[in-house]
Amino acid sequence: MSHIAPIPSPGAELTPAADPAATPALDAHGRDPAAYDWVPVLRKRRKDGWSPDKQRAFIEVLADTRSVATAAQRVDMSESSDVQRA
Repeated sequence: MSHIAPIPSPGAELTPAADPAATPALDAHGRDPAAYDWVPVLRKRRKDGWSPDKQRAFIEVLADTRSVATAAQRVDMSESSDVQRA
């Protein structure tokens, strides 16, 4: 996949540039993060404190910070995932 825009052929009609405010902010991989909805897989109820809401919040912080320690801290869980912080 090339990142170079094609050059229009002579006589081709030029289209105006898209409004930057209407263009979604893309992540480092060129994807719109708002286009995805992470849904936790719940096989059975967890007893270690990882509720679906806490899982979702953890993944959101992890995606923003790329830090497991920070994400765990923000949802009041340990990094080892087996203990809820006191």
